[in-house]
Amino acid sequence: MMWKTHIVSSVAALGAAQVISEKLSTPSVASITASPEHPLVVTYLLVTVGVIVGSTLPDVDLHVKKFHRTFTHTLWFIALMGFLWWEVHTNPTIPFHSVLNPVLFGNFIGTAFHCIEDAYSKMGVAWLWPFQQYITYPNGAKVLKGPRPLTPPLYRVGSKFLGISGLVWWTAIAVPVYVYSIYTLF
Repeated sequence: MMWKTHIVSSVAALGAAQVISEKLSTPSVASITASPEHPLVVTYLLVTVGVIVGSTLPDVDLHVKKFHRTFTHTLWFIALMGFLWWEVHTNPTIPFHSVLNPVLFGNFIGTAFHCIEDAYSKMGVAWLWPFQQYITYPNGAKVLKGPRPLTPPLYRVGSKFLGISGLVWWTAIAVPVYVYSIYTLF
């Protein structure tokens, strides 16, 4: 996926998670990091900012071909983002806690969504890198080594379904789902 598609698909996933958690009467995505300093909708918007940042963060290694989809596309990196959020979440004395807490939570979620989305690409994701590896072909293409029973390759970057780009499809899904997820906060 390209960065724009990662953003809209991750925001769609955030909206779906918010709606489902509200329907199941479990703690909602927004309420996990709620603060008495902000209305719930402001907290949710801060989580959304974090998701947007997190949904593009793993591709920071994109310009270094040797390291592309290594550490930043692993369970270790997702766990690191979760650890950073947890450190802030459990320490309310940190300056700007009411802002950092939801943004870092969103970053954690966005990073996880990004890696899940990439796992279904032709290249795949080596979740346990360096214990899992990629095969590099003479043309420079990389593909995850070994079987992928849980994440079969479903798309190729730049491919179109019914002649329509993934960005358009995900935007058509994300906008109504996200708008409805905001509605659930009231």
